[in-house]
Amino acid sequence: MNEAKPKGTIGGGVMLALLLSSVLILGAGVMVYGWSAVQLSSATELHQSAEQKQDAQAAAKKKQNERDLKIAREKEAERVAAAAAEAQAREVQAEQARKDKAATDQGYYVIPGDVSLYYKAHEGDYSCTSEGRCAVFTVMTADPCPAGISVTVSALDGEVSVGAVYGTTAGLPANGVARLELAMPGGDKFQVTEAHCMD
Repeated sequence: MNEAKPKGTIGGGVMLALLLSSVLILGAGVMVYGWSAVQLSSATELHQSAEQKQDAQAAAKKKQNERDLKIAREKEAERVAAAAAEAQAREVQAEQARKDKAATDQGYYVIPGDVSLYYKAHEGDYSCTSEGRCAVFTVMTADPCPAGISVTVSALDGEVSVGAVYGTTAGLPANGVARLELAMPGGDKFQVTEAHCMD
């Protein structure tokens, strides 16, 4: 009878090699997984950081836009207010020019001082109620002067002032007229130099 030969078996070295290979492959897999997890975490953090930065930039831009809009609105409001004030000033000037023209068309002179006050020297013969020379003239107001008008008159010798006299009228309504006679301290003519509505 023939003796059976033992079947061949894998040697211990080969088994060790396979085991080590498996360990290495498993370790590599773990390392790759760990590296991937780290990379994924890093990428997530970078993404979150980028989003936060974008959010911060967007918030800053929004705030700047709101400031710019507020400034623009304030400037527009100022421009509109200035334009309205300028238009009102032009309207007042135009109205004053109409009043002045209406008075000068009647032979009156504009009196320096308050606006809308005018005077006209008396024309023709006149006998002063006081001794010596007197200034006789008419004053008119385009606007009401309920407390009357205070007038300053300069007595002139040629073009030189030799004194001043003062007079007042009774209260006057709009377009009211009053005649004044003021004794002169000298000179050969006079000029109304200032007038204003009294309070």
